[in-house]
Amino acid sequence: MQGIAAIVLAAGGARRMGQPKQLLEIGGRALVRRAVDAAAGVADAVWVVAGAGADAVAAALAGSGARIARNPDWTRGMASSIRCGVEAACAAAPPRALLLLLCDQPAVTTALLQRLAAHFAAGRSLAACEYAGALGPPALFGAQHFSALRGLRGDGGARALLEAPGAQVARVPFPEGALDVDTPADLRRAAQRWQRAGAG
Repeated sequence: MQGIAAIVLAAGGARRMGQPKQLLEIGGRALVRRAVDAAAGVADAVWVVAGAGADAVAAALAGSGARIARNPDWTRGMASSIRCGVEAACAAAPPRALLLLLCDQPAVTTALLQRLAAHFAAGRSLAACEYAGALGPPALFGAQHFSALRGLRGDGGARALLEAPGAQVARVPFPEGALDVDTPADLRRAAQRWQRAGAG
């Protein structure tokens, strides 16, 4: 391990899905559990930021080794969950880097996250996935960027930091990152992809 802590953002209310998408299953595993399992192969600690349905999310992660950070302000947008996760991950011994993941990108694997971590090991302080013509999560931030993460506001997430003028970001191609699970149709597409791949 390289002093990396993972933060899985799983606090949203999933209005478009109509039910807690964190707990929807693909391949017999809840989306949030899939994200935790992928991160556990790279990070020393995995934190899950929970908001809507926090008790159910915690129950779904029993035995996973993930730690729960409850965000009472989750309705204020993704930035509040990022701040909550950063504070939880840095409360005791701050890690050297933070790996941010969403719980609704079922194509994320440990191998993908290891590619981000490899850029960090090679001396890069910012690494992010590239898909749909933009940079986005999963993304890795070295310690020098923690204060900027704490300063985020609203629902835009950390993309503004990745796309800031002069940001030196190591890019990891991840075309499958464009598939996130926001609607029942998205869930069907993700399940079909998993069946075609024949893997977890």
